Amino acid sequence: MAELFSAARASAAGVGPSNELAKQRQWLAQRDRDCAKSPSRAACLAGSYDDRLYDLALAALFTSHTAAMAELRRQTPADAPIYEAIYQYVTVPDAGARVKAVALLIAPTFEATRVHPAADVPGAGHIPATPEARFDQIPTPEVAAASDANFSIFLSVAFQWSMDNARAKLPCGALARRPGLIAALGERWDPATDCEDALPPTLELDRLFESAGSAAPRCEGSIRLDIAAAWVAAMTANRLGFPDAQRDFLTGDSVAQPAERRFRRKAQAQIVAATTEMTHYYSAYFGLGPAAASKKAADVVDEGVSGVFACE
Repeated sequence: MAELFSAARASAAGVGPSNELAKQRQWLAQRDRDCAKSPSRAACLAGSYDDRLYDLALAALFTSHTAAMAELRRQTPADAPIYEAIYQYVTVPDAGARVKAVALLIAPTFEATRVHPAADVPGAGHIPATPEARFDQIPTPEVAAASDANFSIFLSVAFQWSMDNARAKLPCGALARRPGLIAALGERWDPATDCEDALPPTLELDRLFESAGSAAPRCEGSIRLDIAAAWVAAMTANRLGFPDAQRDFLTGDSVAQPAERRFRRKAQAQIVAATTEMTHYYSAYFGLGPAAASKKAADVVDEGVSGVFACE
């Protein structure tokens, strides 16, 4: 744990600290709280350490690769080849060598997810075997490994159907080093990332969005899943400093609706604090000048708040 934690302390963006120190302190407190009252303390501790080591291994995949992959192979041997494929895809500079290495690693998962097996689903009845429609665009592992767009499609399918959904995440380090892989995010079933912990903390922005979420009307129906996924993807891209990462989350008129307007009036101090924080964030960690950093910060805060109220 000491080795992986040390490797994960730096931001996935390559500049500044990650949020892993705060995460580590939270984990320590939860470990002590949960395991002190557990009837099986040894089992509780083992499970607690495994969970934290798994997360640290994902965060350290690009900074302590050997140790990270050893931990991932120990805990999730079936998923480990996908993480190794992500690493190879991002780090191998020669396109031909990259396609060859990645295709070999992903081939078993590619074949296993080409056709989803028949299943009896409560409430839906018998679902026959179904070809994976997204693979129409990428008929072979080699094609899947040939571009960011194709590899993103493969990752979306693999994380949905083949990996440990309770813990599997797309490493933020991969997105930071290969921005085109952000295409793997944005749909309701797409993978989660560890960017919240792997990037510098944005406490004021997080507080603002939490307050907005409490004030926003409840979003009904499955559309909330699509909006939430698109919002998370855009905010992840923004925290990674990608240019033009904002998206229009509004479902209709671009004019703010009543609940959003009320929130913005009441939350002016929070909005200012979050904008100030993000201005420093883009200046300190991504090298933007004062005017560019201020504009980027204001856009992110504005778009983020609008996205929270997108169902209104």
